[in-house]
Amino acid sequence: MIKIKPLYVIAVLLYAGISGAFGGQKMEAVTVTPAYAQPDKQLLPSGYFNKSEKVEIDSSLVDSMGVAWMRARNQNSLVWILASTLRPVSTDTLEAAQTGTVSPIDMARRNEALKANASWPRRMRKAIHNGRICLDMDSVQLVASWGKPRSISPAFAIGLGNHSIWYFGEAGDVPLVVFISNGRVIGWSSK
Repeated sequence: MIKIKPLYVIAVLLYAGISGAFGGQKMEAVTVTPAYAQPDKQLLPSGYFNKSEKVEIDSSLVDSMGVAWMRARNQNSLVWILASTLRPVSTDTLEAAQTGTVSPIDMARRNEALKANASWPRRMRKAIHNGRICLDMDSVQLVASWGKPRSISPAFAIGLGNHSIWYFGEAGDVPLVVFISNGRVIGWSSK
């Protein structure tokens, strides 16, 4: 019987949930980013992506050390890039929404938060108005969009470090789970 360390399983599951939507998505480099022939930081990079250079993601994985990698298409070849150095080009497609009807209380909460925070980025304002969440949304914006979670659990995963898991939905239902790291949404589960 094979024993798998629970933290590694958590890291794989969390990252699979976070990266599942990225296959075929366009991403851009956050900074000058090394690209590798294999997912191994100890190898010499086979090339680099410039800041804001766009790539198409082919697949993703978490290595045995808990480091998240994405395989990107680079001029007709596939290279591996650290996932932490990429961000979605258009996060409008990376959104989650709660199901069910919208109550007047939810709409009032959203409208009040939008009026009080006119400086929020347009895509965040649009997501909140529509009752959606998106990557990089802060916890205040998350609460403005979906309300207070039914519970919050602290968590730790290799590759993610300390983060929290927010549970939304009615008691007895399968919860929608949102992962928060450094006060920002980094992923979610779907029902």
